[in-house]
Amino acid sequence: REEVYQQTVETAETLLDFDQAVVSIEEDGLLHVRAMTDEVPLEDRPTMSVDQGLAGRTYRTGESFLVDDARTDDRTDPQSAGIRGALSVPIGDRGVFQVVADRPGAFGERSRELAELLVQQTERALDRLDWEQSLEAQNERLEEFAHAVSHDLKEPLRMVSSYLQLIDERYRDTLDEDGEEFLAFVVDGAERMREMVDGLLAYSRVESRGDAFEPVELDAVVADVRESHPEASITVD
Repeated sequence: REEVYQQTVETAETLLDFDQAVVSIEEDGLLHVRAMTDEVPLEDRPTMSVDQGLAGRTYRTGESFLVDDARTDDRTDPQSAGIRGALSVPIGDRGVFQVVADRPGAFGERSRELAELLVQQTERALDRLDWEQSLEAQNERLEEFAHAVSHDLKEPLRMVSSYLQLIDERYRDTLDEDGEEFLAFVVDGAERMREMVDGLLAYSRVESRGDAFEPVELDAVVADVRESHPEASITVD
């Protein structure tokens, strides 16, 4: 996010000729300066209340403001005597982008339009970061869930396999044809469950790593499933 804030003020300076630009982000009811160009007439990075000055008004209302002269406009609370003209644009519910100048009437409607277009790109970049962070958290939960489920399932599967081995060793000679068929069904079911658990773990690892998925031919997948599991009922629209 810090890179996005810095890129915003650098773009404002190099592409839009806004030499004095500031990005302030809200946290705990305060607007903290996260990035500003070197020409801003401030010795340090001030922190302001969201109830204070033009930045606070912009954040609270979600509206952009043009100020001809900060010295005479009662909506402002300039942090430097060198601030006269001002332009203030909300960054959604995150904070405020501001451009200032040392002369009155420095900005007009065209400046507002350009600043709002720039802020739209900033918001998109921040939305993307939020989405990636949310996806990463979901993937972590998915992997934790998969490991927990696999642990809970593998233990009873090991017990089933052990008892099946004992049955096979001790009672194979006494089983009739039906008994052997039933035993084969149990063995097959246990093996399929083991494969599903391993598949769940593999899927969670792919999701958490963010590996790319590739398209597959549906007909080929269905044919493979029907061949390996002829008892399965599959309907494809």
